[in-house]
Amino acid sequence: MYKLVVSGFDGTLLDDDLAISLSTVLTIDEIRRRNCKFVIASGRDVNFIKDYIKDVNFIDYIISLNGGYIYDVLRDDCIFERTIKKTVIKKIVRQYKNQAVRIYLCTDHSKCFFNVNQEETNEIIIRDLDDFLNCNKVYKIEIHTKTQKNSKEILKQIKDQKLELNLNLHKYDYKDYLIEITHSSVSKYQASMFIAKKEGIKSDEILAYGDYYNDLELVKKVGFGIAVDNAVTDLKKVCKEVVCSNNKKGVEKSLRQILLIK
Repeated sequence: MYKLVVSGFDGTLLDDDLAISLSTVLTIDEIRRRNCKFVIASGRDVNFIKDYIKDVNFIDYIISLNGGYIYDVLRDDCIFERTIKKTVIKKIVRQYKNQAVRIYLCTDHSKCFFNVNQEETNEIIIRDLDDFLNCNKVYKIEIHTKTQKNSKEILKQIKDQKLELNLNLHKYDYKDYLIEITHSSVSKYQASMFIAKKEGIKSDEILAYGDYYNDLELVKKVGFGIAVDNAVTDLKKVCKEVVCSNNKKGVEKSLRQILLIK
């Protein structure tokens, strides 16, 4: 029997309109009443996810920023955090700030844009890097580029510097490539194992759902890893099962089939 469910958020539990159905919430609530913990694992900051549970809570833990920050919902407390060193952040920002890329520094509560050209934007702008770092902890850096070639070049340059970082490159949308940078020890899988150890749960008692590259290690290594039908091909290659897409309530239907149907 699975005692811990870990699910991705965007593209996995949420549909393409960033909504979650009431029936999905009720299904999760039912498995939690059967003593199964439910965890969200996302690249998003914790506040974005908390907005979905401000009226009705259906989550036990939130793994945010790809594992850099773990939040205990019931205790309303951060139980794990792993930041990127200030010296590393400064090095990366100064190296790429004048290139044709967009750099974001992600805190536990917001995603902030390092805007060297002071262009008009509705985003939270970092105007003074030193001041920002003195007041905020950074758990993830995002570098957005327009071409895959540029992204690969930057990825190699950062890797060659051996800065103790975990780097992921993937297509962000139709016109954007994204490099996600976290501390080397940070991942959704490592965060899930931290929670499992805290709860006295074994790896093979974990059920995981995902759709994207940052879910690969998690889906591959836990007891039973599942990809939704809209997942990237690489994830489908390592999962044990593919279920309906996020727009067809794939996670909900799978949870009912695996955990609720006797």
